Amino acid sequence: MIALLASGCSVDGVGVVAVKVTHAERAYVVDSFPVGLQLRTRGDDTGLTLGGSKRRYIFDPNVSEKLHPGWHLFFTNLPGEHAVAVHAQSVGIEFGFDGNAINGTIGFLDRAGIRAKDTESVVLNLDYEPARPEKTKAGICGRERKC
Repeated sequence: MIALLASGCSVDGVGVVAVKVTHAERAYVVDSFPVGLQLRTRGDDTGLTLGGSKRRYIFDPNVSEKLHPGWHLFFTNLPGEHAVAVHAQSVGIEFGFDGNAINGTIGFLDRAGIRAKDTESVVLNLDYEPARPEKTKAGICGRERKC
C-alpha cells in the first residue's frame, strides 16, 4: 500500500483514492475519487485510467457485504457483487474492458451503464438522480426475489 501511495496509483479501492459511501433510501451509493494511475479489476468496471476520475457505483441494498457510510481515505472494501449501475467520469487517458469490447478515450469521458447478474433474467428497478445520491433507490428482482 505504501508503494501505491508514493507512486500516485490505486488498485480498486486501495491507494491514492478517496471514497464516500452513502446509505440511500434503498441502495448503497459509492463515490470513488482516484487520481494518478488507476487500475480497476472489478467485473462491472474493468479498466485503466491515467488522470483523475469520479466513479459512482450503485449497489442493491441487500449486498452480502455491508458498506459503512462516510468518507474513507486510501482504503475501502467494495462488495464482491456487481453494482446495479456504474456512472463514470474521467479526465485523462482511459481504457475500459467490458468483456465484449475494449474502448479508449483521451480527454473527457462521461458514461453510465446498467448491469445485471451474469445470465439471470431479472427486472431492474433504479431511481437515480446524480446530484442527490441519498435519494437513490435500486433493486434487482428475479426468480428468487420479488419486486
